[in-house]
Amino acid sequence: MREPRISGVYEARYYPLNPFIGPVEDVIKACGDHGIRWVIASQLAMELRGCTFVDPAAELAAARR
Repeated sequence: MREPRISGVYEARYYPLNPFIGPVEDVIKACGDHGIRWVIASQLAMELRGCTFVDPAAELAAARR
């Protein structure tokens, strides 16, 4: 991949009026999304651009030569 970009976060969304109730659902929120403030994030979501598909078997065979 030639152009990785952080595009958001992944984790659980909590009820806005009472965050102590517990998570409502698992979500992926984009950066700049208004609802991102109700997410407790644990992972980043990445957008991958400029990817090149390869055959793992062919790559392994080439590495053994």
